[in-house]
Amino acid sequence: MFGLSSAQRQSKAQQRQQISRVLSLPAPIGGWNARDALAAMPPSDAVTLINWWPSPSSVNIRNGFANWATGFTAPVQTLMLFAGGEIRKLFAAAGTAIYDATAEGAIGGAVQTGLTNAQWSYTMFATSAGVQYLVAVNGADLMRVYSTAGGWQSLNAGSTPAVTGVVTSTLSFVLLYLSRLWAIVEGTLQLWYSPVGGFGAFSLFDLTPIFRRGGQLVALELWTVDGGYGMQDYLVAITDQGEVAIYGGTDPSTPGDFSLVGVYYFSAPVGDRPLFKFGGDVLILTTDGIFPLSRALQSSRVDTKAAITDKILYAFQQAVQAYGQNFGWQIQTVPLQNALVVNIPTSTSTAVQYVMNTITGAWTQFNGWNIFCMEPWGENLFGGFPTQVGWLFQNYDDAGTQIVTTSAHAYNYFGQRGMLKEFLMARPLIQTTGNIGLSLGMNVDFNPTTQLTTPSYVPSGGATWGSGVWGVSTWGVSSSFATQKSWQFLSGIGYSGSFLMQTASLGVQGQFASVDVLYQQGGVL
Repeated sequence: MFGLSSAQRQSKAQQRQQISRVLSLPAPIGGWNARDALAAMPPSDAVTLINWWPSPSSVNIRNGFANWATGFTAPVQTLMLFAGGEIRKLFAAAGTAIYDATAEGAIGGAVQTGLTNAQWSYTMFATSAGVQYLVAVNGADLMRVYSTAGGWQSLNAGSTPAVTGVVTSTLSFVLLYLSRLWAIVEGTLQLWYSPVGGFGAFSLFDLTPIFRRGGQLVALELWTVDGGYGMQDYLVAITDQGEVAIYGGTDPSTPGDFSLVGVYYFSAPVGDRPLFKFGGDVLILTTDGIFPLSRALQSSRVDTKAAITDKILYAFQQAVQAYGQNFGWQIQTVPLQNALVVNIPTSTSTAVQYVMNTITGAWTQFNGWNIFCMEPWGENLFGGFPTQVGWLFQNYDDAGTQIVTTSAHAYNYFGQRGMLKEFLMARPLIQTTGNIGLSLGMNVDFNPTTQLTTPSYVPSGGATWGSGVWGVSTWGVSSSFATQKSWQFLSGIGYSGSFLMQTASLGVQGQFASVDVLYQQGGVL
């Protein structure tokens, strides 16, 4: 504007101000939306949300994990916690062996060797004599039990204690129900149950006549229901065809005392661990989503909107189609984090997690945790990795590796659906406790063509905010939370826009609260 008078320059500035507008968008606290049309999503939702944790007021860089037990030469596929009195032991099954993973650090020699597989089902069981056992089966090896009195043992008809009536190497799933062990015979619709408070002679409870679709039993779980006369536990059994049988009573050997409540139909379950006790309810992991049993049985036909995964319906179904046959699907909760974690094994060495905030119902996706099993220990959660056991939701890095987040807001018309816009700048409001690398961009008109470059990250000595090159420099801040809110350039021309952001950090907490987007509005073209 050189050569213009002061009045002319002021007039030009006023004209530019009149065509430039700013809209403030909230952080996507509504979480990941993989169900609604892109043009109809609420502005608080996200088209993509990876490694961000949606809280009620902001989205935060997720917690990481710390190495716990290291030195495995095969993927850890099962974690089992022995909880006998004040004694706690964590066992990890990997390859053809079981290891003691109770202590942090490198594992020692295996406590069980020569096994067929590492895919175990287990439960805790106390005998009438007061001896507490960890009982485990895998459908191929003899039943294994652990107690502080006898250590690890294999149980069959000739062992002490003995198990008779059924070959224990055929049992693929085990559950404690009303002081009895209940177990599935691999590849059948047969249940076998133990005497009350003991091993000994198991008895057959054949479910073949009640399942019209045939198939085989996959898993068992307890369902606790308040029927108006106090709490009552029911036994839930599910087949690979999606049929669910519910039984109630105490003594299956007494006619009329143990009876069928009903048989219900779902889509097929996913994985070997499709049932999860969630408070007083049971969650069922199926090809159509994850359903609370109590809500799903309120009508004769399962309503897919009853699934807690309804908001990520299409992403969940695509994951099932692509990875449903892989071992490692599992549901677990982390009460201290208000998180429900769904593990999705994407190969024999990689996995992702779909994670829900149990307070708000908002979903996100975690990358970087290549786990194949999860096990709670008190308020903590542990995961089985390809070469180690990890302590999940610890620190703000993944065992020394940086955490990279990606977010893409719901598309927004910025108040004018039929008007073209040129997107110029953005000002994200983020609080951090240390250096963090960022890059940003804008997708327009539902066309996700913008590719962000993973921002560089320097652990310390970052550039001053607002003075560095975007996507190359880092923020240098103190150890306490500091707010960053400077304008940075981006580009894009379209009728609607989806704000993109990616961060890279190591050992740093970050909270994303909102973003201001500067744009110029054009005409109708």
